[in-house]
Amino acid sequence: MRRFVNVPVLFFYAVLLLLSGSIVGESVSTAQALDYNLVGQERVSEGTHLYRYNLHIGGQTLPARMLEVDLSNPYVEIQAMHPREGFNERQTVKEMAGEQGAVAAVNADFFHLTRPAAPFGLHIEEKQIISSPSYDSSWLGFGIDENRTAHITNWLFSGEVISRGTHRYQLYGYNQTYRNDNNIFLYDRNWGKEVSSVFFEGPVLKVLVRNGIVQQVIENAETVSIPHDGFVLIAEGRGAAFLKEHASAGTTMEYRLGIEPPQKLDMAVGGHVILVADGRPVDSGRLPSPGATRASRTAVGMSSDGKKVFFVTIDGTPALAGATMEELALFMSRLGASRALNLDGGGSTAMVSRKLGEFEPQIVNRLRHGFERSLPNVIGIFNRAPRTEAAKLFLRGVEGLLKGTEAEYTVTGHDRHYHPLRIEPGELSWEVSDPERAAVERGILKAKQGGEISLIVSFQGAVEEKKVRIYGGEDVTALITTPAEIRLLPEQSVPLQAKVETYDGLSLEPAPGSVNWEADIGYVEGGIYYAGTERGFGTLTAEFDGHRQDIPVRIGGKREPFFTFQEWQTTSFRSHPAGLPGSFEVQSDPQYAYTGERSGRLQYDFSRQLEGIMIAYGQLGSGQISMGENNIGISAYIYGDKSGYWLRAEVVSADGQRRYVDLARELDWEGWQRVQGALDPSWPQPLVLSSIYLVQEPENRTGAYPQKGTIYIDNVEMVKGLDAEDEREIKAKGGFPEDPSPARGDDEIHPPGENGPPPTLEMWIGSDRYEVNGQAATMEDAVPFIEGGRTFVPVRFLGEAFEAEADWTSHPESGLTETVTLENEEILITLHIGEFEITVLDKAGNEQKSFQTDAAPLIVNGRTYLPFRAIGEYGFGAEVGFTTFPDSSRVKSVWFKR
Repeated sequence: MRRFVNVPVLFFYAVLLLLSGSIVGESVSTAQALDYNLVGQERVSEGTHLYRYNLHIGGQTLPARMLEVDLSNPYVEIQAMHPREGFNERQTVKEMAGEQGAVAAVNADFFHLTRPAAPFGLHIEEKQIISSPSYDSSWLGFGIDENRTAHITNWLFSGEVISRGTHRYQLYGYNQTYRNDNNIFLYDRNWGKEVSSVFFEGPVLKVLVRNGIVQQVIENAETVSIPHDGFVLIAEGRGAAFLKEHASAGTTMEYRLGIEPPQKLDMAVGGHVILVADGRPVDSGRLPSPGATRASRTAVGMSSDGKKVFFVTIDGTPALAGATMEELALFMSRLGASRALNLDGGGSTAMVSRKLGEFEPQIVNRLRHGFERSLPNVIGIFNRAPRTEAAKLFLRGVEGLLKGTEAEYTVTGHDRHYHPLRIEPGELSWEVSDPERAAVERGILKAKQGGEISLIVSFQGAVEEKKVRIYGGEDVTALITTPAEIRLLPEQSVPLQAKVETYDGLSLEPAPGSVNWEADIGYVEGGIYYAGTERGFGTLTAEFDGHRQDIPVRIGGKREPFFTFQEWQTTSFRSHPAGLPGSFEVQSDPQYAYTGERSGRLQYDFSRQLEGIMIAYGQLGSGQISMGENNIGISAYIYGDKSGYWLRAEVVSADGQRRYVDLARELDWEGWQRVQGALDPSWPQPLVLSSIYLVQEPENRTGAYPQKGTIYIDNVEMVKGLDAEDEREIKAKGGFPEDPSPARGDDEIHPPGENGPPPTLEMWIGSDRYEVNGQAATMEDAVPFIEGGRTFVPVRFLGEAFEAEADWTSHPESGLTETVTLENEEILITLHIGEFEITVLDKAGNEQKSFQTDAAPLIVNGRTYLPFRAIGEYGFGAEVGFTTFPDSSRVKSVWFKR
C-alpha cells in the first residue's frame, strides 16, 4: 500500500510553480535584444562588492544586482546558512543574515512551499552535511571546497545506517522530504523539532535514537518529536523490515553520510539547472519550459578558475514582468561567469547587504510580493578578518540649520578590514571651525550666527569633517505655518507648527520659542492654539526674525444635514462584549421622531454582571457613511431616557483608525435634545461615520442607573468648519445666529408630549414635491434649481413657507417685475431683481438690517426666484440646510425650520 502523500506528480507541479515564480507572463525568444548598464557600485566588505545594473529587455528596464566575491581574499568566506532551529523554522534572508553575522546574503535552493519545508538539494554548512542531495540527479549544486575554490556540479548522496556496528542498510535521504517504498530516511534537529504526520497516509515505522542507542520503535502515522541528542529513522517495506530485525530498544545505531564524487567541501547548497557552461549560455532546449515565463530570478556564477563568485538577482514585481531563464543565462555570461546555476526565484528572490559602517543588512532588490518569503536555507557572505582600529568615519546629520536651533549628528565607521565600529558617544572628539558661529557638545550642534562652518569629529585617529550652513533671517524667503487656517469649535485646540524656506530651497524648523505668536481671538500657549468660549473671527500672526505670516481664525461651525431616518432604512446593532441583548431599528411613531415620522430606536440591556465596560452600538446605515472633508463636529438629536450613561459617536478616519467623539458625558435628560461633539482637528479626513452608542462604565452599576432602556436618534448633522465666504455672510448679517454649538447645544429641550419640534420644510432640486413635517405637498408650475452654486426657489412658495405675503412691483415701461417684497406679521423684506442688497424693515417701517448677498433675485420663464439661504436664514432667521443624498450626487434636498 502506498502511503506517501508527496507523489512525483505533486512534486513536479510544486517545482513548476517555483520555477515560474508564480508569475504568469509572456514567453520570449533568445533573439530578443538584451542590454544593460552599470548604475552604481559599492564595497560591502573584505573581498565583496555590490553592483547595481539596469537590464534592458524588450522595452522594459529591470533592476539587477550582483554581489561579487573574490575568494583570493583570505578574509572573505561564503557559507551556507539555515535557521538555527532547523529547516522547518524558516526565516527570511535578512533575518538569517542578521542573526548569524553575514555582511551580505542571497536566497538559495528550491523548497516545498508548504510545511514541512526543507531544501530540495544538498546543504553543507561549515564542512558538515546538513541535508542530502536531491533525488533528481539532473539537479546540480554550488559549493566551495577546502581550497577556497568554487564548483557547480552534480553531487549524489551516499549514506547508510549501521546497527550493532555490523548490520548496514542504505540511507536514502537525510533531512529530506520522505518518500515511501523500501527506503530509510534519517531526521535530526537540523530538520526541525519534529517529523510531521503530513508525510504519511498510514502507519510507518519510526525508530527513536538518543546518544547512539535505540530508545523506542513505533509504528503509526503520528507526528514524532526529534530529540536534541539523537535522531529519528523513518522506514517502510524492506527498510522497515531491516529496522524491525536490527533496531530493537537498547541496540546501538549509528549512521554515515557522504557525497559522490567524494569531495572536501566547506559549504554547498542545491540548485537547479546549468545556465552557463564554458562561458556561453546553454542551449535554450536544455532549459525547462517554466523558465520561459518572466519572473524574479536568482543565480550564482563563477569564474573559470573558481576564485570569483557572482550572486545575481533580477527584479520581477507586479509592475515589472521580470526575466526568463534564457535571459538570465545570457546576462550571467555577459557578466563574465564561466559556469552559472539557476537558484530559486519568484517570491523567494531576495538579496541583502550591509552598508559600510552599519551592523544590520538591508534588502537591496525589489521583492516580488513586497515582503520577504521565509526560506529554509540561504547563502551568506562573511568577513573573517581580525578587527583593527578605526580607518573611516561617516558623519551624518543635516547640512543646514537655523540660528538659535540645535541639530544632532551621528557617527558610524569601519576599521581597516571594513568591520563596523562600535562607538560609544563619549569616545568621540568634536569641534567646530568657528566657535563664534556654533558650538558642539557630544554630537549636538548649537547654531549661534549665520554663515558656514565645518563640524569635525575624530575617533581612534580617524577624522571626518562636514560642512554645515547656519541660516539667519536674511537667508529666509518664506515663513510657512501649519495649519494654514484655523477652523475650530469653541474650547477646541490645535497644535501649531512653523517652518521657514531658505534661499537655496531648504525647509527648516525654527527653535522652540523663536516664533512669536499673537492672536486677536483665543490664545497660544506651549505651541498650541486654544480657542476661547465664544464664536468669532480673527487672525493669528506668526513672526520669525522679521518674517510674518497671518493665519485666518474662524471659531464656530455650520451645521449640515447628514443622516435622517426618513431616507435611511438600514441599521444594525452590536455590543461590547459581543452577545449583549439589544437592538437598533428604524421606528415609525411620530411621537419619537424629531422630524417626520421615523427615527432610530436604540434599546440596550446592561443587566448582565460582567467585568469592564459594556457598550450598545447603534450602527447607522452600512457603518461606512462618508462624512466628507472639513468636519469639526458631529451633532444629533437624542430623545433621552435620563439614564446617565455616556453617549459617544464612532468614526473612522482616512488612515483607517477608529476614533471616538464625546456627545454627552452623561445622558441626563428626558425628551429631545441636540447634542454635539468636537472632532480632533489632527484626524486625517475624509471621515466615515460608523455608529452612535451608549457606554455603561463599571461605576454605573448601582441602583441609581437603569440596567435596560431605550433612546431615540434623529437628524444627525455634520458641523463643518467656516470658510471665508461663511465669514463674509455672517458679518453681513450682523453676527452669528443663536449659538448652536456648546457641548450639548442650547436648543430647547422638548419633554415627551409637550410642544414638539419646530415645523420643518423640505424640498428637492428640480422637483415640485415638498414636505412639511414629513407631509407631502406639491408646488405650482415652478421648481427649485441651482445656479452658480446657489439655490433659488419660487417666490410664491417661499412666501407661503414663511407665512408671508408676496408682492411684486413692475417697471412702468417694460412691465417686468422690478421689486419683490415679503411681509409677515413681524417684518417686511425688500429685494430688487438683479441686485444684491436686501433690506429688512420692522412693522413700523424702521430698518432692522440691510445686507449684501452673493446671489440676486432672478426671473426665469416669467417666474420670480429668490436666493434661498439669503432669504430664509438672513431674512427670516430660519435654520437652513442642504443634503446631497449618497445614492445620487445630482439630487439635493433643501430644508429649513421656521
